[in-house]
Amino acid sequence: MKNAISCSIQQHLALTPTLTQAIGLLQLSHHELQEEINRLVEKNPMLKVSYSFSNEQHNNFSNMTDQSVSLVTHLENQLVFMHFNDEIYQWGLKLIYSLDDRGFLSSSFYEGLPTKITQALKNWLLKIDPIGIGATSLKESLCWQLEKDFILKQNPLTPYLIDFIEKYDFSMKSLMLFKKRSRLTDTQMHQLKSLIGLLNFNPAQHYEHSIAQQYYQQPDLIVCKNNNKFEVHLNQDLIPSLHLDEVASYSFHQKEMKELVQQAKYLIKIVDTRFDTLIKTASLLVHHQQDFFVYGKAGLKTLILEDIAQQLGLHESTISRIIANKLIQTPLGIFELKSLLSRGLKKNSGEIVSTASVKELILSLIQHECVSEPLSDQDIANTLNRQGFCIARRTVTKYRKQLDIQTSTQRKIH
Repeated sequence: MKNAISCSIQQHLALTPTLTQAIGLLQLSHHELQEEINRLVEKNPMLKVSYSFSNEQHNNFSNMTDQSVSLVTHLENQLVFMHFNDEIYQWGLKLIYSLDDRGFLSSSFYEGLPTKITQALKNWLLKIDPIGIGATSLKESLCWQLEKDFILKQNPLTPYLIDFIEKYDFSMKSLMLFKKRSRLTDTQMHQLKSLIGLLNFNPAQHYEHSIAQQYYQQPDLIVCKNNNKFEVHLNQDLIPSLHLDEVASYSFHQKEMKELVQQAKYLIKIVDTRFDTLIKTASLLVHHQQDFFVYGKAGLKTLILEDIAQQLGLHESTISRIIANKLIQTPLGIFELKSLLSRGLKKNSGEIVSTASVKELILSLIQHECVSEPLSDQDIANTLNRQGFCIARRTVTKYRKQLDIQTSTQRKIH
């Protein structure tokens, strides 16, 4: 066997420490970014950093948010738009943080409160979403729903249902007793049971509620309405002001100072690039998803990473990193920025509908089903297919599980 020397040319990507740092900063949350910048400032005396927000802002209830859409966040944002005076606003926050895991409030909460504040808070609770939140009992919550839901309000059996809720429990024995005393027919009782199935016995069920899961944080982006159009801008309180400390330069030798200045300038550049990429990405998302800020998830249009990357001339991985761990404040509450992306489902007409809007349709079908004969996943798939969707039963099952909805057997009320 002969030894031989050969030569070949190969290409490979080598990530320099500075490039690795730039990529890493993209996906950090603003809290992590602040910690990283503070760490780098401590290592580099040529850097100085300042923020526009005060420490008081960190101690305010309104800065508590959750990585997912929490009940606290959802209610807080609705409270802000009421423009209450400071006293009522603070009591409103205390009310939100006093709710139990089902979204109910202890009747003792109002003890000792001035009538004016009590009335203002109760009026607010009757206007907000979800209907029935903040009630002091299940009966009160259900009655609020019947009084405020326009469709339920128009039903001729609603007065009977209110009477039933106020005087009976939901056992089969109580239903039979109520039927006898109210002299309702079998058909009317069947309709009454269907009405009961439309009520929400757990107003907080579709939200993360545990305050222990939350931490002090502010949204990275804020959406506002301007001339009937929704626009987004960066939360200026969270943008660090990085600059060189010229005074510190006199403490170092020329070579050492030059290296520190170069590192400082590069950090300033990549931080600026991070915020520039963030606002460009968010602006495009908000531009495409205008209906979301009016109709919620049902208004989401199909939009994927590839679409954003192509329009901005960036790689998909860059978009994925820049939207990671970022929160956006909207008129509907605070959401993860990535929630504005949605994959699509094809209809027979060729139209692509977002999966989020399909999930809303599934949720609506289940909310309006007959409680004694709930819809199976196949029934839902058949209904959607008749409406022009191309959807299989297994896809409905997947979406139902993602919505945290029980099977038809578990939902059935005899």
